[in-house]
Amino acid sequence: MSKRVYKEAWTPGEVFNYIRNQKGKMFDPYLVDIVVENWKEILQLRERYK
Repeated sequence: MSKRVYKEAWTPGEVFNYIRNQKGKMFDPYLVDIVVENWKEILQLRERYK
């Protein structure tokens, strides 16, 4: 979700979809489930600690 010198920032929705689509491929399915279940809290923490 952060801009880098080599790419523009992704929206939270794009990040969420990417993580879900990579479940079992790039990301551990167990951890993806935890991220999905806690997505709102993750976004709140990101906003709090910019």
